[in-house]
Amino acid sequence: MSSGGVSSGGLVAERITAGYGRRDVLSDVSLGPLSSGEVTMLVGPNAAGKSTLLRALAGLVRVSGSVRLDGQELVGLPPRRRARHVAFMPQSLPGSLDLTALEAVLSALLAVPQPPRSESGGSTDDGGSEGSAGSDRSSARREPTERALTALARLGIQSLAMEPLGRLSGGQRQLVSLAQSIVRGPRVLLLDEPTSALDLRYQVVVMRLLRAEAEAGRIVALVVHDLTLAARWADRIALLRDGRIVAAATPEEALTSDRLREVYGVRTRVERCSRGTLQVIVDGEG
Repeated sequence: MSSGGVSSGGLVAERITAGYGRRDVLSDVSLGPLSSGEVTMLVGPNAAGKSTLLRALAGLVRVSGSVRLDGQELVGLPPRRRARHVAFMPQSLPGSLDLTALEAVLSALLAVPQPPRSESGGSTDDGGSEGSAGSDRSSARREPTERALTALARLGIQSLAMEPLGRLSGGQRQLVSLAQSIVRGPRVLLLDEPTSALDLRYQVVVMRLLRAEAEAGRIVALVVHDLTLAARWADRIALLRDGRIVAAATPEEALTSDRLREVYGVRTRVERCSRGTLQVIVDGEG
C-alpha cells in the first residue's frame, strides 16, 4: 500500500477532499490500493479523520477526487449501484428501530437488488407444473431468511434472531450490524469501529470472521482505536493525524515508537511477544 500510488486493481483513493457541510476534514488524501485478501485498519487519535475517510470511501459524505474499485469510478455513482459492491457498517445500530435482529439483517439483504440467479440456479420454464412453480416461489422466500440466519450464525448470535433490537446490548447490536454488512457478500467491507463495544471473546470472533472474509477475496477496511488489536490482526495500517495520512504500511513499519510519539504524544514500546505477535505497550505521556 502506498499513500499516493496508482493502480487499476483493488480500492484506490486519489486526492480526495471530504467533509461535512462547508468544513473539510480531509484534504488531498490518497490511499491504496486496498487489496483483496488483506485487512486494512485505519488508526489515529480522536478527530484524525478516520471515520470520515471510511465514509468517503463508502460515498456517505461530501467528497471530491477519485475513489476507484477495480478501475471503476465510484464517486458520483448512484448509491444503490455503489451498494451492490460496497457495504458500510456504522459505529452503532439504533436500538429504537422496531425490528428483530433477523428482520434487521433481512432488510439489509433486500434493500439492494441482487444479481439475477443463473440459469443453473433456478428454472424460468413456463411449461413447468403449478406445483413446481409453487416450490420455486417457496424456495425464493426461504433463501433470504436462510442467508440472514447464516450471517447471524457466523457471529454466534443466531439465538438472538427473534429478539427486538431495543432489547439487545450495545455489543449485541454491533454484531447484528456486522451481520447486516456481510449478508450480501459485497466486494468491499468498510467497518467503523466494529469491535468498540465487544468483550475480548467477541473481538476475536469478529476479527476471525473479517480475516475469513478477506481470504474469500473481499477488500476489508476498518477503523479501530486499539493499537494492539491493529498490530495483531492488520495486514496494512493507515495511520492518520489531523486529516492526513502519516503512514500507510505493514503494522511493524507503520507503528514505530517515534511515529506514535509524534501522533499520539505517548511513549511506547513496539515489541514482539514470545509467540511472535506484535504488541504496542504504552509507558506514559510524552
